[in-house]
Amino acid sequence: MKKGTLIECIKDVVMVDGEQCFTEAKVYKTYPYTYQEGWDTFKKVTCAKNDQNERHIIIDENEEFFNTHFKVIEKATAQFE
Repeated sequence: MKKGTLIECIKDVVMVDGEQCFTEAKVYKTYPYTYQEGWDTFKKVTCAKNDQNERHIIIDENEEFFNTHFKVIEKATAQFE
């Protein structure tokens, strides 16, 4: 998913501690992110800033979470052609 793709939350996301991270009907912007998992493993994921303006992984190798809670409403277009 390209940086700047707009997604809409279709089901509230509430963490196990009760904190609501994403709100139904609210629109969020995605961005790619790479983080280090272990000493020498890097993982590419797609993130969005949640309601607390914190980075939240929404797509990793398993897209089930994304498909349950979000839908794409506008795909990002290339900035340079």
